[in-house]
Amino acid sequence: MKTDHTLQEGFKVFASPEERIIYLTFFSNEEASDDNVRATELVIQGAQKALEACGGETCVALVDTVAVPEGVRVVFPESRTLYAKFIADERIQKVAFLGSNDFVASLIGTIGELTGHPSKIKWFSDVEEAKSWLKE
Repeated sequence: MKTDHTLQEGFKVFASPEERIIYLTFFSNEEASDDNVRATELVIQGAQKALEACGGETCVALVDTVAVPEGVRVVFPESRTLYAKFIADERIQKVAFLGSNDFVASLIGTIGELTGHPSKIKWFSDVEEAKSWLKE
């Protein structure tokens, strides 16, 4: 299993309290189940801190998957459940995924079903369209 430090190099998460946006960018994806789940736990920890940085107010999230290499895109069921639980938080109003590929579409569909709120998740290939939807 990879170290937490190594896994954290695969993503960046921060909040913009002024915009009330959590930005999450993925640079890689872990193919091994234990690494995938641990990376998800670390992402969620970072996202929780970003959510708190928004002062407990509602916010939106922009998840950028564009930099994840083709062919290395897998999210194990336990990871999907963890993401769905975070997205279901009532403080998260909407989540825009950036990246137009079958992986993102499938992931969003699955997570949307798990959260019970599929309308709060949408995917885009254009960052400006994503931001516009988040502001609606």
